[in-house]
Amino acid sequence: MIGLRLFTTLFALTLFGQAPPPAKGKALVIGNAAYRKLPPVPVAGGDARAMAQKLTGLGMSVTLVQDAEIDTLAQAVDAYLKTLASAEPAVIYFSGYAVQDKGENYLLPLSYEAGGADPVEFSAYSLKRLERFVEGKKPGPGVILIEAAPLPPLLTRHFGEPGLALLDLRTPEMLLVFSSLPGQNAKEPGGRAVSYFTQAWLDELDKPWNSLDGMSRSVKQRVSMMTAGAQSPAEMSTLVKTFAFRPRPPQELAWEQLASSRDADALRAFVQRYPGDPLAKLAAARLEEVEWAQMGPQPTAPSLRQFLARYPGHTLAAQALRSLESSEQASRKDGIFEVLSRYSKAYSEKNLEGVKAARPSLTAQELRTIDQSFRMAKGVEMALVPRQDPAISGATATVPCEMRVEMRMDRNPPPPVKQQVVVTLSRGNNGWVIDTIR
Repeated sequence: MIGLRLFTTLFALTLFGQAPPPAKGKALVIGNAAYRKLPPVPVAGGDARAMAQKLTGLGMSVTLVQDAEIDTLAQAVDAYLKTLASAEPAVIYFSGYAVQDKGENYLLPLSYEAGGADPVEFSAYSLKRLERFVEGKKPGPGVILIEAAPLPPLLTRHFGEPGLALLDLRTPEMLLVFSSLPGQNAKEPGGRAVSYFTQAWLDELDKPWNSLDGMSRSVKQRVSMMTAGAQSPAEMSTLVKTFAFRPRPPQELAWEQLASSRDADALRAFVQRYPGDPLAKLAAARLEEVEWAQMGPQPTAPSLRQFLARYPGHTLAAQALRSLESSEQASRKDGIFEVLSRYSKAYSEKNLEGVKAARPSLTAQELRTIDQSFRMAKGVEMALVPRQDPAISGATATVPCEMRVEMRMDRNPPPPVKQQVVVTLSRGNNGWVIDTIR
């Protein structure tokens, strides 16, 4: 049992000391709003700025690009990928017009012209090309989010089906999410400052310890609910590992191991490790409960006092101590009355050994005097009658008594004695004994 408790404590302490590393990484955020030859997408600027701010708050290094032409877009992607290390968390976000043509997806730059001299594959940025570039960097868990704005009639006539084509995702540990399903236009944002899809991601990124795949599922549910089913995001994923941008605090991980624990040592270590944390308050309450249970059905007064020193507000312990102290006080009082009665009885029976046992402090000379009086008397009547309860302080006590002594003799008996005395007593291993009678 001791070995198991020690193992549990060490395991918990190991957890306490291991804070998950912050989910740093790099992000490229693009928002194309002020299109020159297409209707503007005002919400794209708000989308990009809000996403950049959120990712910066998560500790990521963020590059924000707004209103990018094709060259600017290509340069931003190249510069981003040059700084992206292998196995480093990565986020790429685009808000603006995105179209599909012959099964390929393209992000439209600011000066794109539908039906212009250059085909879309030469005048827009290929999403497949972007994904292949990312694949070559082999980043850590990452996500590509495409907030494709609702297509205006001009683009619908030119490209036909709205929405983007599902992509053959090759990058390991990557999540690619489109704001709407193939063949489905995103819902017009109306007067919203941020699009539905982007807002859902911003809300999910706020939640601690929310894995990428878990966030994506929640985003799909939220977008569908916010748009009354008019828009549903599409997801492609090669994620295997669990990854969160906002790591779970170490105390939450540790508390998960202790939530149902009855190990006092581990709970105490948690409280000491995270003082003031709300979870530490839960651990302290659990520790109090566990330590109270360990007191057993018959706790001693010293153990109760120690417990109350740690938990002064514990009602049950205070009640138990009062009851125990009252019982002990009554027991001590009964013990005092009992030794007074024994002394009186031994004296009345002229039992010198009994007198000596009840009052061992008597000197040899005092014992000889008592023995002589016993021999002279035909009979003795002696009583110590308490006039009030004893005053007890630890192992000593005093009690006011009325002492009555009557010696019966053949002739010339002394007058009966009736006087007020104070008896002092002490308590040893064998109970109370009389020290003095004055």
